[in-house]
Amino acid sequence: SKRETIYNIPGGLWKSSDGGETWTDLSAGQNLAWYATSLSFHTQDEKTIYVTAGSPLGRWRQGGLYVTHDDGRSWTRILDDDLAVKTAGGLRSSENLMRFAMHPDDASLIYVGTSTHGLLYSRDGGNSWMAYAEFPATPVQRIAFDPKDHSRMIVTTFGSGVWEGPYLPD
Repeated sequence: SKRETIYNIPGGLWKSSDGGETWTDLSAGQNLAWYATSLSFHTQDEKTIYVTAGSPLGRWRQGGLYVTHDDGRSWTRILDDDLAVKTAGGLRSSENLMRFAMHPDDASLIYVGTSTHGLLYSRDGGNSWMAYAEFPATPVQRIAFDPKDHSRMIVTTFGSGVWEGPYLPD
């Protein structure tokens, strides 16, 4: 389509091992043109990388949460835009997954912040998802944990302030 030609952007995840002189596309061969919004490494496995991504113009429905367990040689989408909207109980919209976080004490407890449907979490490493329904704001920009008390989560939003509360709903 004309849009895809106009917005032919490389996107993806790139890595340099020589101080930025050369770059390798870690998402090559995946036929993805990501609008990457966050990057996070697994707390106990440096070859496992999580990337949240939106769908750029001309490449709709490629957004989501992607994971690689082999330092970028292969990727799996473990949460897509449609599932994020359905999990949050919302209507279809132009969703972008904005931020990923892993609980510092439990690698199977992961979080995704969205642009229009709030905060989602998984207790099983991304096999199933739930909405953090008590979280009152969107879009989520950053998810962090209180360094002195990992039972407390701090979430920043775009235009709705900074929120602090329990890492799991009551």
